Amino acid sequence: MGNDGAEDIPADSARLWRKENKQPQISLYPNQGAFDDAIHMPTPSAYLTPPGLAISNNKLSHPTPIPDNYYFDTYSLVRNISKGGFTDDQSVTIMEAIEHILENNIDFTEQCLTSRYNFDNDSYLFKEACSQLRSSIQSARDLEAERQHASRIQLQHEFNMLSQRLHQEMTEMKDSIRGMLNDHSITIREYQRNIDTLLQELNYKINVSLNGDGKAAIESIRWILTSRAALTVATCALMIVFVLKFYSVRMQDSERNIKNQEENQLKSHVSTEVCKTLFTAIR
Repeated sequence: MGNDGAEDIPADSARLWRKENKQPQISLYPNQGAFDDAIHMPTPSAYLTPPGLAISNNKLSHPTPIPDNYYFDTYSLVRNISKGGFTDDQSVTIMEAIEHILENNIDFTEQCLTSRYNFDNDSYLFKEACSQLRSSIQSARDLEAERQHASRIQLQHEFNMLSQRLHQEMTEMKDSIRGMLNDHSITIREYQRNIDTLLQELNYKINVSLNGDGKAAIESIRWILTSRAALTVATCALMIVFVLKFYSVRMQDSERNIKNQEENQLKSHVSTEVCKTLFTAIR
């Protein structure tokens, strides 16, 4: 099978048998068809492809297939498998199965590959699309910036107008409020002046009334006091006269009593002397 070629099944015969009895490939990926359809879809670069390099039947070009050769040392693999307890036929079958799996994987890899030209072309188109997108985005950004700048200028102008109008209205409001406050202060002053005048008039009336009533009350009190003082003086004089008269009467009574006592004493003395004289005379 390898380089020696001295075994039961020659390498060339085994290779020929594999090609004749090659089984249909079983894809390891269930969505391989959809993936292939996506890979083989016509790209936008078809109209830019030069005439000599146009892709026929909308299929991607693949690299040149790998020549039909051995990918590993089949003889050594068969010998090693035989040493593991397998027969020569079983070893050859296992080797062919391994090579078949390897070929399937290689075919799958070749189907998934794309050409360098298509890759460069798609990369160029992608870069151009990115450049156009960048340009469109930049232009849109510039337009949006200009629009926002214009809108900002307009808003600034409107804001300035509104600020000026608000300032003017605030000034007018301040003037009107100041005028209202001045009018109110003038009204309050007039009202205060009227109240002061009324208070002065009321105070004058109260003073006049109090003065008149006070004078009348003072006169009445003076008359009452005068009359009472005169009555008191008269009463005192009468009492003094009565006391003096009573004292004089008592003095007269006492003098009369004294005289009577003296007369009685004199009479008793005289009578005593008379009695003594008589008694003496009688003895």
